[in-house]
Amino acid sequence: MALDDVFRATSLGIRNKYLCTLAVAKRAREILEQAAFSNQPLEENPVITALKELHSRKLFIELQDEELKKELESYTKKMLP
Repeated sequence: MALDDVFRATSLGIRNKYLCTLAVAKRAREILEQAAFSNQPLEENPVITALKELHSRKLFIELQDEELKKELESYTKKMLP
């Protein structure tokens, strides 16, 4: 599963691939840290797990910086029809 598969397969409403990539990477690091802390081997690559979580809507992206949110919306409107 790749990030583009997530965009094509769902209507997540995520228009910024960079932001999505950052969220998936952060979640993958969390999964890796949890596995290391609990001494349990990972069944699959943590990035794949994070992508699956995004696809199944278990992983959410929430921007808390209003200024950044406005900038991203403005950029997205310029880049996408």
